[in-house]
Amino acid sequence: MKIAYRSDHRKPFKSADVMETGGDHLDVADFPDISRKAEMALRNSPEHSDIRANALYLYSDPQMAEQDWRHRGKGVRTLYKVSFEDDDLLHTGDLDTFDRVAKDIAAGNKPSVNVEKYWAGCSPSRYSEHLVRKATVIEIVREAASWKSFYRTAVERLRDEPGNAYWYRNQTLDRKD
Repeated sequence: MKIAYRSDHRKPFKSADVMETGGDHLDVADFPDISRKAEMALRNSPEHSDIRANALYLYSDPQMAEQDWRHRGKGVRTLYKVSFEDDDLLHTGDLDTFDRVAKDIAAGNKPSVNVEKYWAGCSPSRYSEHLVRKATVIEIVREAASWKSFYRTAVERLRDEPGNAYWYRNQTLDRKD
């Protein structure tokens, strides 16, 4: 059994619930165009095309998972600590290599070398992702509702720092939350 983390937008799962893929994340995620192109470059081979489309994505590092939750949470994602079995592991990929694929594409270069590096795999690190068939929820790390408290705390810190009153007032004039 291995431990990992996942930020998920679906119904809240409870401890011991089995989490499976909710379908192809390209159909539901809001990706920047360059990330979508990098994703398609990784899928553009017969032996790997279905792995990313049908996998549940997990982070090996809790800080990376929380960063994802904070960035994409917007009050609708829950952060989980999960476990998975070796038999359910499809691939462990390096997210830095994924970023290099995107940079290759943005620069007009062929990403084939970095695509091969991604699929060669890596050992778990801060910047790795596990692609698995399923995972079991161990615990909820952050609830979706707590996302706003993180947002509010950051905004309040900005508001209270000297010199930020003008910026804060202009940023919050039309906010209804």
